[in-house]
Amino acid sequence: MLDYFFPKKKKPQIAPDTLYYDDAIVITSARIARKNNSYAMKYVSSVKLHESEPPRLEALITLCLSLVALIVLLYYRYSDRVTPESFTLLFFVVLCCAAVAGLILVFNPVQFTLLLTLINGERLMIKTKSEKKILKIHHAVMTAIAMNRTAADDEQEKPILRKKVAVAH
Repeated sequence: MLDYFFPKKKKPQIAPDTLYYDDAIVITSARIARKNNSYAMKYVSSVKLHESEPPRLEALITLCLSLVALIVLLYYRYSDRVTPESFTLLFFVVLCCAAVAGLILVFNPVQFTLLLTLINGERLMIKTKSEKKILKIHHAVMTAIAMNRTAADDEQEKPILRKKVAVAH
């Protein structure tokens, strides 16, 4: 009865030559399909894996400078070298800088990009925040390229069989 109201999702049919499959991308030995586009693997001319890190060093330096500025500001406030209004304004400026730097450090993950360039110059970019996922995709693409190169080499190496024709003299 519950199956009627909550039907189970059927798993999609996956081709036997599929090297990688998820909701966004499918890689087979001959093609790579993403969204509504499909590309032949034999036309992939280059594959580049790139890791872009957020500005963590800059954020860490900003956070440290903010903490030093906060300590200096507190020292000046308690030694009566700064007015309460100036202290409040500078305190919130330093606190905002520290908060932005802290947010960059905590919530800005590393971005991984796989850039595929086709023979015609078109580029296909696959981005994810998961290193494991991008490495699986990269391995699948490299395997598919190797399979296509091997298949192309095998076709070129096959000898052409010709029938011997008897020539009458």
